[in-house]
Amino acid sequence: MSGPAPAPPDGILDRLGRLSTAAKMLGLLSIALLPLGLIILLASLQTSRTADLERRAVLRVALSESTRRVASEIAFDIEALRAATAALDAGSSADSACARTRAIIHTAAGDLAGFVLVDPAGNPICGTPGVAPPARGTGPLGPPATLTLDGNVLRISLSGAIGGHAGAVALTTTQLARLARPLDFQLPYRLEISDSRHVAVLADIAHLPPLARTEEVTNRIRDTNLSLTMQVRAIPLTPPQLLTMLVPLLMWAAASLIGWLVVDRLVLRPLAELRAAIESYQPGEPFGEGRKLVTPAREIRALGDTFRTITESLAAHETELALGLREQTRLTREVHHRVKNNLQIIASLINLHARGAKSAETVAAYASIQRRVDALAVVHRNHYAELENSRGVALRPLVGEIAASLRATAPTGAGAELSVEAAADHVTQDVAVALAFLITELVELAMLTDPAAAIRITVTPADTPAQSRLTVTSTALTDSRRLRDRLDERYGRVLEGLARQLRAPLHVDPLNFSYSIVFARVSGG
Repeated sequence: MSGPAPAPPDGILDRLGRLSTAAKMLGLLSIALLPLGLIILLASLQTSRTADLERRAVLRVALSESTRRVASEIAFDIEALRAATAALDAGSSADSACARTRAIIHTAAGDLAGFVLVDPAGNPICGTPGVAPPARGTGPLGPPATLTLDGNVLRISLSGAIGGHAGAVALTTTQLARLARPLDFQLPYRLEISDSRHVAVLADIAHLPPLARTEEVTNRIRDTNLSLTMQVRAIPLTPPQLLTMLVPLLMWAAASLIGWLVVDRLVLRPLAELRAAIESYQPGEPFGEGRKLVTPAREIRALGDTFRTITESLAAHETELALGLREQTRLTREVHHRVKNNLQIIASLINLHARGAKSAETVAAYASIQRRVDALAVVHRNHYAELENSRGVALRPLVGEIAASLRATAPTGAGAELSVEAAADHVTQDVAVALAFLITELVELAMLTDPAAAIRITVTPADTPAQSRLTVTSTALTDSRRLRDRLDERYGRVLEGLARQLRAPLHVDPLNFSYSIVFARVSGG
């Protein structure tokens, strides 16, 4: 058996509909102000970007100057080494070659760079202490000059050909920093030199914090594997720029606050007060008693006044209905009283006629009629007793009174015991009338068939919900010729008609000597 179909997922409009009014107002204001905020933000970013581009252009010019000076120094030192090794290879004296090299190997800043010249055997000829000799060549011409970063030293090595002289120059980072210092550049900067494996800091006078905005430019030194990188701090955002960038956020916050205040003061609070007044309203009392709806929202005040007018009209209408109901109850009681009196008059007239009858059959006929009138009077009296509660006719007093009436009007010679056992059920008036007549017919049938037989009337819950079962049990109802004659005479047709009125078959149980029928009771009875 398949279960209930799953509910369809909520759409976007359904989810938006569950948001509070303040949240909807905030969303609408945010969406409305978003384009303006983006325009202002982009303008602010473009201004900052323009300033950064200007600083980057100045930085690029300064780094180009530094790169050119370092490249010139490296090229000059390489040419000095080439000239010295070539002179030594040509047979010049070591003293003259060393003196000429010492005179040439000066940086552009005026510092003497460290150098060394070695003979073909790798023995130092001359130089400054601490400079290691270069590696030997591997070919007739030797490899080109090599540049390597070793800690805080840039080493320029020139290996001669096999059998030739070689040399090396060592430039410290301090010398390189003086060489690379850009002229007329007033900004604090950080300068680094690097090859493919090492990085050496030449200058760091910018003192950049970790999260500072920086501008960085890198230039490769011509004809080398070295690069120079310069960093400067980006132009800081000025208060007007920060204010310009914060304007969208401030506008959004201000608009949200204003929108929330407007909605809260003009809509939400007045509606909450109106809702509280409606919830506390009691029928029959003036609307908003003890409450005063104070709001600048004219429409909500008009809504409260409209509801007050409706409650006043409703109170007047309820008063009219109460008066009409009171009058209708009085008339109903009067009708019931008159019907009861009329039934009593009919019963009295039948009794008078029965006393004046000449034959026993006429007396029996009047008694049979009187028993049915009494049964109807019992139903009417019990229905009138339960009229105020509107629960229907109570079966227990109904069956008890009918049994008492049947004992009082029993046929001559019938002195059998008549017992009653009924549940506290309630039925409608139509069912009560049919049951009263059915009990009267069955008890009278049993009394006429066997006046000495005991009779038992029971009302019990049936197997099906909201239904009960009436059972009349007596040995007089045993299948016999006398019983069949009376059923054929008139009782059978009457019982069949009453069963049709109750919309259920009349069940005959010959083993238990009983007649039973199932009928509907009032729900909750």
